[in-house]
Amino acid sequence: MNLTCHEFIVAAEKSHSPLILSEFVGSATVLKNGPIITNPYNIKQVAESIKIGLEMSEEEKLNRWQAMYNTVSKQDSLYWIKTCLVDIQNASEYNENIQSSDLETLTQDSFNEKFKALLSI
Repeated sequence: MNLTCHEFIVAAEKSHSPLILSEFVGSATVLKNGPIITNPYNIKQVAESIKIGLEMSEEEKLNRWQAMYNTVSKQDSLYWIKTCLVDIQNASEYNENIQSSDLETLTQDSFNEKFKALLSI
């Protein structure tokens, strides 16, 4: 995962510089309330985003920076590990619940047994 924009937010603690993000990066959904989101393939939109960032008031810069900084501070590596583990556990439980109960678990022994039975036919 590329976290350069997260590093930028921390580094901009004094300047509260606006952050322009591509709508295609994962951080665009994580940092919802702070960055200026743009389509990097739309030149007019990128130009407008730069203009917005340059003309932004100090108060708006601060508000946006604080929202992003709060997100980055709360969603550290431990947060992501816990979230991933919960998601994995939920997926595992879901898969266990939807598995057909009439399916037999295939073990090496049962495979060998059935294979030998087929050879003797």
